[in-house]
Amino acid sequence: MIKKILFTAIVSTVLCNSFAQNQHYVTLDPMKATTEFAISGVTGVPFKEESLASGASGSRYLFDDWKPGIVILYNGTAFSNVMLKFDAVKSKFYFNRHDTLFELMDDATEVQLNNTENDEIMDFKKIISGDDKNSDSTFVRVLNGGKVPLYKEYSKKIEGENMTNGIFTSEKRLVPHNGYWSIINNETISVKLNKQSLEKLTSDKIDMVQEFVKTKKLNVKNEKDFTEIINYYNQISVVK
Repeated sequence: MIKKILFTAIVSTVLCNSFAQNQHYVTLDPMKATTEFAISGVTGVPFKEESLASGASGSRYLFDDWKPGIVILYNGTAFSNVMLKFDAVKSKFYFNRHDTLFELMDDATEVQLNNTENDEIMDFKKIISGDDKNSDSTFVRVLNGGKVPLYKEYSKKIEGENMTNGIFTSEKRLVPHNGYWSIINNETISVKLNKQSLEKLTSDKIDMVQEFVKTKKLNVKNEKDFTEIINYYNQISVVK
């Protein structure tokens, strides 16, 4: 990610509301929340699933199977029971309509993906980055919202070469390159799951945070524990 993050007014409104409530989940009218309703309501661009021209092995997707989710548009309209896949190479969501792959349109700002493997709701939001002439959008997972938001960016990149010398053989592979970051004062800050990053993010209340880590016996190198620590910091930061 580049250092500057640009928000349109509507993006800022959506994200700020979400951060204030941490993660939120949308429930539609049960009479309308059917797969057919979702498919007919969500718009997308037809997309032909291609193999990587480089010949790299491995899956480009976060999950190979389709996952149910909720798609939320900038205007607040939500569609439930959409079958989705996340492309970790292009940072895009695809949905399946009558066995045809479609890419979500630009008006989709949030996806709440149901990871059925562990019964977990994964909240993704679109971040727009760049400048007035060159902009790009990326879906990132919101691990925590508040004074110090914590995001996880899922990414896969090609590593290695397809070659053999008769003795040794190697191949190009798609390898995960996930990263963590935050946005403070409209600047992105790279986050590592370590003590140094934690101290930088929570410096004004570091004594309380360290006591919390010690009492709860949390491991800052563990994603779940690190997220819990940031959540605690955000909670004590709003106390008058």
